[in-house]
This record gives sequence, structure tokens and C-alpha cells, in this order.
Amino acid sequence: MNIENVNKEDQIKRILENMPTELELVADMPSGGIFYKKIKEDLPITVRAMKFEDERIIADATRKGIDPINIMLERCVNNIDITSLFVFDKLSLLLKIREATYGPDYEFTHTCATCKSPTQVSLDLNDLILSVVPEDFTGEEELSLPVLKKKAIIRHPRVKEEAHLTNLSHKTLWRFVVSIDGVVKKDILAEVMKQMPLQDIHALVKEIGGAKYGLDPKVNFSCPECEENEIINFPVGADFFYMS
Repeated sequence: MNIENVNKEDQIKRILENMPTELELVADMPSGGIFYKKIKEDLPITVRAMKFEDERIIADATRKGIDPINIMLERCVNNIDITSLFVFDKLSLLLKIREATYGPDYEFTHTCATCKSPTQVSLDLNDLILSVVPEDFTGEEELSLPVLKKKAIIRHPRVKEEAHLTNLSHKTLWRFVVSIDGVVKKDILAEVMKQMPLQDIHALVKEIGGAKYGLDPKVNFSCPECEENEIINFPVGADFFYMS
């Protein structure tokens, strides 16, 4: 058969005939995904494997100073507008994209804090602990300010609000504070935060960030050289989405 006589579509099909079916994984998120309006309500939120075109677009976004993580989520997360995501849901989605692309095994090099020996660490991404929101979660949470002894209610930010999280200060923090001691007026809250004790500010920031939800990036590491144990954070750097 003369390949030149075969039409373009058939040639493409022949070359790609052994390509595996595109893998999609159901998205495991701290929020459970129940707070989001899905594009197709009868289907789950899923993630798919990255393709070469995704990698090219993400690299181009990085060069232009555009957040590559959100570009990746927009391209690889299906059935949802990613700007509506709680920020604390992002890491678990990124790990699912990585798993869909390369599988759950991830290897990275860690240098022992004690003997400075480099070690190749193998990690199954499915072994990481996912902390989910409680059943009565609404997107808002209550905390007691440790110094002022007042009740505060905060709300968790969405991806579309990330710009306000870059440099949190009294000028932006008030956006995520629903009330303090029952007061809801934003101008009063902003003024209070200018004078608020630093310990109370840190308590607000920690709660707003949703640190208690999501994947715990901490991994137990035992050095094969000196046998010292330490707890390390597995790295999610630029090379995380390349084959290890």
C-alpha cells in the first residue's frame, strides 16, 4: 500500500492506533466537590493526563509571567469552572493530574539534614493523607481570636480571589473576614485589623488559608546513610510534572 495515497486522517489514526485510551480520574478534593456547580450535573469532576500541547501552553504561560498552575487546571480538570474552586482544593487536583499522566509513583532527591547525603526517595501519591471538610462545612468557619478573645467568622477564598492572597495585609484581609464580635461592616473590620495584635492576625490568616484541609505534604524520611529520621515536605516544583 502506498502510504502517500492514504488520506491524512487515516495516516494519523494508523500512527496513533496503539495509544492508550485517555485516562481520566475522579477528582478527590478536601471539599468533596459538593460546593461547586458542575457543567454537567450528572457527571463527576475529573482530571485527565497532560498532553504535549498542554506542556507547551503551560511553558509559554510561565515565560509570560502567567500562573501556570491555573492554566494546567483549566486544561486538565473537567466539568467545572476552576475559578470557583476553594484554594485549598488545588494541590489535590494537581497531584491527580500528575497521577493520570505518569501513575501514582513519584521519585525525588532529598538531601539529609544531618549527614548531607543525597537520597532518591520513592513515594506513592495515594499514600498521602487527605483531610476533608466536616459534614457541616459551609465555606465559612468560626474561630476565637487568642488575644482579643473575640469570635471571628472567616470565609475560605476561591481561585478567582487569589490575587488578594499574594500579599495579605489589613488592606486585603478584610475581604475574607465575615465578622468579628458580630460586627460585619467592612470599613470597621479593616480599621480593627490595622490595630489588631499580630497573634490574632496570624490566627485569621491560618484559618483563611485552610491549612487544616487538603493533602498533607509531609513524608517520613529515614536516611540510609546515617539512619537519622526526619519529616520532610515532598517537593511540588517545576519538575513535578515531568517524568521522574
